[in-house]
Amino acid sequence: MTEDVPVADGRRGVAFSFDDDGARQSLVLDPQTFQYLGSTSTRLQDRTYERADGSKETFKAGTVSLTAQLEAKIVNQPGQRS
Repeated sequence: MTEDVPVADGRRGVAFSFDDDGARQSLVLDPQTFQYLGSTSTRLQDRTYERADGSKETFKAGTVSLTAQLEAKIVNQPGQRS
């Protein structure tokens, strides 16, 4: 657990992390409501991915990715947006 971790829209929360395939993955929750805020991922070692078209992309150790959950709502069926 790590406190004061940012998500992509600038909000900060408590991160619960695990290491997986050379990266530290974190789910970030609001410290008061425990609402899901987003996620972070930090590469712990270099990793090259090959795409279906044969091209490759390398992510260096220390590369950070952030997401943010901006909206969530209850709907009546899968795929419904409003």
